[in-house]
Amino acid sequence: MEARPNWLPGVRVMIEGVRDLAARALGDGLLAVLVEGSLALGDFDDDSDIDLIIVTQRPLSDAQFDALREGHRILMNEVASPWSDQVECTYLTTDALRRHDPANARAANLERNRDEPLKWVSLDAGWDIHRHIARQHGYAVLGPGPETLIDPIAPDRLRAHAAAALRHWAAAFVDRGEDFGSRGYQSYVVLSVCRAAHTLASGRIASKRASVVAFLAGGGEAWQPLIARAWISRHHPHGPADPDDAAATRALLTWARERLPATA
Repeated sequence: MEARPNWLPGVRVMIEGVRDLAARALGDGLLAVLVEGSLALGDFDDDSDIDLIIVTQRPLSDAQFDALREGHRILMNEVASPWSDQVECTYLTTDALRRHDPANARAANLERNRDEPLKWVSLDAGWDIHRHIARQHGYAVLGPGPETLIDPIAPDRLRAHAAAALRHWAAAFVDRGEDFGSRGYQSYVVLSVCRAAHTLASGRIASKRASVVAFLAGGGEAWQPLIARAWISRHHPHGPADPDDAAATRALLTWARERLPATA
């Protein structure tokens, strides 16, 4: 496996651990292990998670799913790494990865949460964001590269996903007044608004940092103080969202939704 410049030792041990677990559990059913997310985009830091896609030749059997679930539990609880509970991975067949198909959207998924084991999910069309990042920026640590496994995703489709995400957050936190829950999630929404705005303007997915720079340069400079606090909160995510920042985030969502293109 080729080492990458931004692979810290604790990152490497977790990626190798997932790769080896998948190889043991799946045998010749394993096709590829792909890196996506911030490791692929180049802005990984101490508070990032490790995003992996495990590509399988066939759907997982019950026995394979059980073996993977137990293996991930062991990796999460017994491997000495700062990222032991910060791995997010999704197991997809080659057909399910290549393009979104509502009839073939079942996947095994692990989130960055020590209390949540590997589980079955149904991926919606918005998972195209992960496909795009993997295809354009990701790389294989085992098997063929992502550009051979994932169809290109048109810029207008990415724009539609970004607009849908903005509408979803605005409906939840502005229209229905839902609680952000944690400081970390409130900051995630702020930075994701920047990323969505950049995608709407460019038809591409950029790193968090690049998206923030583009957002501030493209008319969002009034939101710089909120974004600066969100960047700090990203590194200190625990505890409830600050009430003033929650109110400012709702105002940002209202502002962003009002500026959505009519066709988005």
